[in-house]
Amino acid sequence: MTDYPRSHWVEPSYPITGPAPRQRTTVAVCHWSGGGSVPADKPRWLRDMQRSWVNGRGYSLGYWALVCQNGDSYQIRGDDFNAAANPGDKVTGNANDWTAPILFDVVPNEWASIQAIETAKRLWRGWGVTGRPVPHSAL
Repeated sequence: MTDYPRSHWVEPSYPITGPAPRQRTTVAVCHWSGGGSVPADKPRWLRDMQRSWVNGRGYSLGYWALVCQNGDSYQIRGDDFNAAANPGDKVTGNANDWTAPILFDVVPNEWASIQAIETAKRLWRGWGVTGRPVPHSAL
C-alpha cells in the first residue's frame, strides 16, 4: 500500500486550491465513483476529474483522498483544505466544514476491499476522526 502525495498527480495549471479547514473535523464520509467503471490510471483519472471540477464547478476536486481497492491512497485536498464534496442538503449548515470525505474507486454494487477499508480508517484516524463513517447520501 502506497500513499501518494498530491504532487504525484496534480497538474501545475490545475492546482488543488480552497479555503483552510473551517471547523474541527468530526465525521468521516464515504463516496463512490458515480460511474460504471474506474480507470486503471488513477493519476490521470484524478487530473481529469480536477479539470472537470474546476472548469465546470469553478473549484477544486472536493475529496480529501482517493482510496483504491489495493489499499493505495492519493492525497487530494487532504486536511490542508476544507472539503468541497458534502454540501449537506440533508443537515443543518455546510457539511464540508466538518467532514472528511474519501472517494473509493468502487462502482455501483461493489464493496470496498479490506485493504481499502483499512487505508481509509488509517487516514481518518490521522485526521482525528474516529467515529463510524457515513455514506455521502446521508448528508
